[in-house]
Amino acid sequence: MNLKSCIFSAVLIMFVFANLSYTQEVTPDFSDGKKWSVGLGFEYFKSTMSWDEDSLISPLKSYLMTFHVNYEILDGLYLGGIFGYASSDFESLTFRELPISLTMDKGAIGGMLFGAEAMFTFYETDYFDFSVMGQYIYYNGGEKQWDIPGLAVDGTATGKPKWSRATVGVSFRYLAAEPFLPYLNIAYSSLSGTFAMEESIQTLNRTEEKNISGVGSLMIGLGGIYDLSDSLSLLLEADFTPYSGGDNYEGGVDFGALLRIMYSF
Repeated sequence: MNLKSCIFSAVLIMFVFANLSYTQEVTPDFSDGKKWSVGLGFEYFKSTMSWDEDSLISPLKSYLMTFHVNYEILDGLYLGGIFGYASSDFESLTFRELPISLTMDKGAIGGMLFGAEAMFTFYETDYFDFSVMGQYIYYNGGEKQWDIPGLAVDGTATGKPKWSRATVGVSFRYLAAEPFLPYLNIAYSSLSGTFAMEESIQTLNRTEEKNISGVGSLMIGLGGIYDLSDSLSLLLEADFTPYSGGDNYEGGVDFGALLRIMYSF
């Protein structure tokens, strides 16, 4: 069993155990406390992507602007929806099976995104708590067209990207420093997608689709939540995703950061 499978299996077992323990031992709390929260978020991440049967890599850089709606359906169990806009840059991605080979230059492609997230706190003391968490985001990029230079006739290339990211893991939060709550996340994260490039030169049309996938899967997040008031909170987080080298590339560490402000009622 490889590292990805081990991490995913361990988190899945912990999630099932936590839910069973919660069902058997904890009485649901439907008190009049704050159940809803809404907010705005901004996220940046760089993910090293592999393609051409994992023989080559290139960076995917994305900026996400998100709107969040969360609801606490039981004490400690939150479910939420995510909607927003993303701008993704697929620099250095190369298409060789077209009539004229193309390599992506710097330049982002915008698109809509949506997803869901959940968090369940299964153990808590006066000083810390443990939670399991999960998030899924889907990005559907818009079409972007480029003119092909250096031709005696008109030629265009049209790109259409898509990607999705699934994350599941555990979170450790320190509670004794309120109103600031630092936390550590350890998660399995899988990012994959496609990029379809269509090339048109007069009557000649051909499409090449690249399958892309993230090289790293172990995500470590360091962050904190600061309660600005009884209803307003600010979240800051930095993420690190190491990846090992391959036959044609060296290993490294990808980086991400997010900021989110939430209002609870």
